[in-house]
Amino acid sequence: MGPFYDEEKARTLMLESGYAMKEDAGRGWRRVVPSPEPMQIVQLPAIRKLVESGALLICVGGGGIPVLRSRDGSLSGTAAVIDKDLAAARLALDIGADALLVLTDVPGACLDYRGPNERALGTVTAAEMRGHMAAGQFASGSMGPKVEACLRIADAGGVGIIASLTAVSEAVAGRAGTRIVPDEALCAEPEWVCSSTLVTWKALAGLGRCRT
Repeated sequence: MGPFYDEEKARTLMLESGYAMKEDAGRGWRRVVPSPEPMQIVQLPAIRKLVESGALLICVGGGGIPVLRSRDGSLSGTAAVIDKDLAAARLALDIGADALLVLTDVPGACLDYRGPNERALGTVTAAEMRGHMAAGQFASGSMGPKVEACLRIADAGGVGIIASLTAVSEAVAGRAGTRIVPDEALCAEPEWVCSSTLVTWKALAGLGRCRT
């Protein structure tokens, strides 16, 4: 997390501040912090009321600001990065959404991505998708968290969709993207939580009732 540093500055920070630093793909050195599981959305009561009023919300952008709750109920900030897709799933589950729409810069999830046998996935059950995950089909730093987020929705009886930002209407209608459904049945008339991930813009794009 944070800015990039040259190696000399990074080693100075490690000595003086106790930071863990790591070289990041040839772009420089950055601070390394934990990425804990999102357990609760602090503003959930207010979010729920706004959703029920029909408002379109933008929340948990970039995963949200990580805080710790002490035994006396007070909150304090902590150095961590919360995965945005898992935060979106947490929010969707907490408000009782029927579907999670994860928007990205590719048409959907693929098997053998960028390989000679690449194959796009359409509608798959949660059990099928878990089998693909166990086989290492989805990278941990990119598609993996998106699939995991959608699986959590499917496990709760909802539908998780991974699709391109340019194909939102088609994805909602079931004509584009990857749909991860419960092993039993689909949900009808979904209330959507939409998470948007572009190459450089990573934020929750919308929350509310999206209709086409």
